Amino acid sequence: MEVEVIGTKNICHAAIASGVKKVLYASTSGIYGHSAMEQAVTETIVVDPKTSHAMAKRFNEIYLASFYEEKGLMSVSLRFFQRIRIKTRQSDGYPAFHRTGKGK
Repeated sequence: MEVEVIGTKNICHAAIASGVKKVLYASTSGIYGHSAMEQAVTETIVVDPKTSHAMAKRFNEIYLASFYEEKGLMSVSLRFFQRIRIKTRQSDGYPAFHRTGKGK
């Protein structure tokens, strides 16, 4: 967690010092906890990280939002999910994406 958080802090300060206007942050679908495996992800799904990695990612999303309020640095956080494969077993990951991967 420490490397993730300190790294994001350093990126934000370097961006401001360099005149960068926006930061793209690679987050994770892990911030949804088990909810993302049980239902489709919508704007109202509860954020419930279960691992230290997911907690650090969520912390950084909040940090980036506060950094915008304090310093004006815009950011976009992308929450990546498991990659989609055409031939995938239902037990390999997120059911909603399996349906998409199978062309349904």
